[in-house]
Amino acid sequence: MGADAACLFGAQSGVGLGRFRIRMAEAVGLAEQYPLILASLVKHYSEQIANFVQFQFFAGLRTSEAIALEWPNVDFNSGEVLVHEVIVYEQAQDSTKTSTSRKVRLNSEAMAALERQKKFTFLASGKVFHDPLYNEP
Repeated sequence: MGADAACLFGAQSGVGLGRFRIRMAEAVGLAEQYPLILASLVKHYSEQIANFVQFQFFAGLRTSEAIALEWPNVDFNSGEVLVHEVIVYEQAQDSTKTSTSRKVRLNSEAMAALERQKKFTFLASGKVFHDPLYNEP
């Protein structure tokens, strides 16, 4: 991982996904540093990881909601996704944390991540994000 992104990712407590964690004190100015983070992810990891991180950064979904997101619930015309299920401890659940489905309007950066992700998982017509090591949800 590049030095620019390495200072933001670490094993200390904060926010993030799995081993990618951002210390809260370092989150200040993150939006300005985001292009460097994304470039480092693309350089050192699968493009699918970069797509997921970009989508999460800009969509604001809970991790359990993002990994449960399916292509039929993505509306490219309106720029929205329908969130109605989660995956927790590898188990799908039919409702969200608040037990209500909702539409989430996405900005152009989140939509760009979904557009790039299409080439990996769209034809399978299932989950949007797969584990790139196993090519499975």
